[in-house]
Amino acid sequence: MPEQQSFVPDSAREQTPNIFVEVLQGDNRQGISEYIDHEANNGFETHTQRAARYRERGIIEPQLSDDDAEKKARELFIGQRQKEIQENRLQVVMGRDGAAPDAPLVATSVVVLENGTMGKKIGPDEAWAAGTLVKLDQRSLAIGEHMAAAQEEIAKANGKKELLTGIDVDNLASIGLRLKVGYELWQVREDDKSYGLRKDLSTGKTESGWASKVLEGTLRFPPADADQFIDEAILIDSNDTARARAAIEQGYRGVALLWKKNFEGVPPPFEGSAIVFTRENKP
Repeated sequence: MPEQQSFVPDSAREQTPNIFVEVLQGDNRQGISEYIDHEANNGFETHTQRAARYRERGIIEPQLSDDDAEKKARELFIGQRQKEIQENRLQVVMGRDGAAPDAPLVATSVVVLENGTMGKKIGPDEAWAAGTLVKLDQRSLAIGEHMAAAQEEIAKANGKKELLTGIDVDNLASIGLRLKVGYELWQVREDDKSYGLRKDLSTGKTESGWASKVLEGTLRFPPADADQFIDEAILIDSNDTARARAAIEQGYRGVALLWKKNFEGVPPPFEGSAIVFTRENKP
């Protein structure tokens, strides 16, 4: 995608309800500032934390007051993101509560397009879905699906064939969202605290109805003492990274997350949450 080309995904005109999605342009410094402040105010690195980090790295003079250090750190970061957008190393998705340009910003998301940007390791045909953040009082799966769809359209427009992402093991909402829109869980990352997920951009959403299979007894957890898994579809506790790694090594991939809300008023047959792992062929 050329540096200054105006690209707005199809989802920009859809409502969920009243959520309008657009891609932030590199010449829109005010919009970039709004995006940076949204992240800082809603659970990502704050301006205070960034100022401290910049001071440790010698980027900000130690004699600056705390207020001046925060202002300088903010301006430096805005400038960094603006350059990355202009060079098409990444793109930022903005989700607003309404179509007006000054409608409240309720969600942002980042797509990394160049290897090394934001520290992400990606191949030439890959993009990284990073930094999706919805305001706490606006969080819903519908908004998340819109942001994910916009990320996919950006990746496709830039010639990418696959989207990658990493999600903390305890971030069930994000794991469930990504699996629902067609990602597969293919990796337990080295820290054992996060999963690697990826999506083939030529595919759509995955199969639903897994909860019914659990209630029917055809989808279940493998025996606790089993080292080799037999069924073509199995359940793994979402917190059990050792078991998840064993399943992946045996050719399984995670395709869905099940928890209480999936059972629609029926008492769930297990506590907590479980990931559905499937494989096409038995070894």
